[in-house]
Amino acid sequence: MSKVIMLTKEDCPKCKVAKQYISLGLDEELAEQIEIIKLEDEPEKYAELVEKYQVLGLPAFIKDEVVSYDYMASGID
Repeated sequence: MSKVIMLTKEDCPKCKVAKQYISLGLDEELAEQIEIIKLEDEPEKYAELVEKYQVLGLPAFIKDEVVSYDYMASGID
């Protein structure tokens, strides 16, 4: 299974819901397949991914070069 990247930032209400879903709603094995990139913690990597994938909203999930903006991540299974 390829890793999913989640782009997030501090003041994003939908991001908070998505992170709660990941930590509480997924089993540990699936949760470990999600790499969370937070703007405030990794600004250079975050900016690089936003530019590369033309991210338009948050939270954004990137898997296999496909971007999904559904905070329940239903489009990336």
